[in-house]
Amino acid sequence: MWPASRFLIVAVLLAAPVSAQELSDPTAPPVVRSNTNAAGPALAAELKLQAIQWRGTRRTALIGGQRVSVGDTINQYIVRAIDMNQVTLMDSKTNKTVRLALFSNVKLQSGQEQAANSESQP
Repeated sequence: MWPASRFLIVAVLLAAPVSAQELSDPTAPPVVRSNTNAAGPALAAELKLQAIQWRGTRRTALIGGQRVSVGDTINQYIVRAIDMNQVTLMDSKTNKTVRLALFSNVKLQSGQEQAANSESQP
């Protein structure tokens, strides 16, 4: 009787992890899904804008772990402009423009809209 009950206990214990469901972490940051341009996910993976730095009049950007300035090339793209929150690249093969933004979905308000919003909030 003991060997049969031991077998049953072992079978139940081994089956429990198989039926367990992976739980999502409630403290993890939300996953942001952004629209990729026509080049698709491969472009988004290789050209990820990580930082923009201004030192006096010199502007640099960190794209895919590589620091670049205006006029530099990264893969087949030429850096055309580095602005406050975006970098403009041009594909040297197709002459298409690609814009990489640091922050997506950011809407700037004019001074009047900001004042109206602050007055309407308690």
